[in-house]
Amino acid sequence: MWRPNRWSFERGAAAALPLTVADLRAHARIDEASKDALVEGYLRAAIEVVETTTGRLMGQRAVTYRMSAFPADRWVEIVLPGGPVGEITGIGYADPDGADLTVDPAEVGVDLVSVPARIWSVAGEPWPVARSGGLPVAVGYTAGHDVLPPMLSQAIRMLATE
Repeated sequence: MWRPNRWSFERGAAAALPLTVADLRAHARIDEASKDALVEGYLRAAIEVVETTTGRLMGQRAVTYRMSAFPADRWVEIVLPGGPVGEITGIGYADPDGADLTVDPAEVGVDLVSVPARIWSVAGEPWPVARSGGLPVAVGYTAGHDVLPPMLSQAIRMLATE
């Protein structure tokens, strides 16, 4: 599997927590609403642990995957972290002259069913050449579970109330 030399994974905030504070309070048998801030802190920490451990995002959000280059080989797929991926919102890059350009969506194959999701250059066309230095390639997409699988929900509850 191809990985760029340098990359970054920027996740926006989820629109909502995948579990509610009330759900966690009920699970932990905490009756006092005055402890909601503390319970929410435990919930956010548990979600972070599950996301880091599984490589999946809990709660849908915007994501940008920045890379140092496109694959040199046109047959190599780009694997997108943080699934499940809902949709690709754009692929941009800075060319060797520094101009900001986008990749035509018709020139990219997309597999959003697999986890991790993948994109590739179609019709044997090579990926564009990006500027050297920094992270000139950016793939924007939405990712994250909008409904958590039961096992992940339970893992979050257990971690938060441990």
